[in-house]
Amino acid sequence: MKDEDNFAYRWVNDRPGRVHQMTKQDDWDVVSTDRPDQLTSAAEGSVMKRAVDKATGENAVLLRKPRPYFEADRLEKQKPVDAIEKALRQGPAPSSEGISGSEAYVPGGKNTIGR
Repeated sequence: MKDEDNFAYRWVNDRPGRVHQMTKQDDWDVVSTDRPDQLTSAAEGSVMKRAVDKATGENAVLLRKPRPYFEADRLEKQKPVDAIEKALRQGPAPSSEGISGSEAYVPGGKNTIGR
């Protein structure tokens, strides 16, 4: 089983507070460069970084999150989008002026998104 099957990875710009936010307030862990063949916790070695802006010297830090946590977070973020799409599929909402029916433009009398 590959490491990508167990973890999700992302590069995060090393700006003040950003890495701290991702590691302390979320489930991301910093990846170390100890063993290139097997990525381990940053506590065991130096942090894996990459230059993202040579002019300013800004770096990005590689983070990883256990795949089940990543998938759960992604599903949670998708819920508001699903709610909006469901509302769109149900048809037009009445406007604040009460315009509906023949006074408002509604293709075919009902919203057709997702059909």
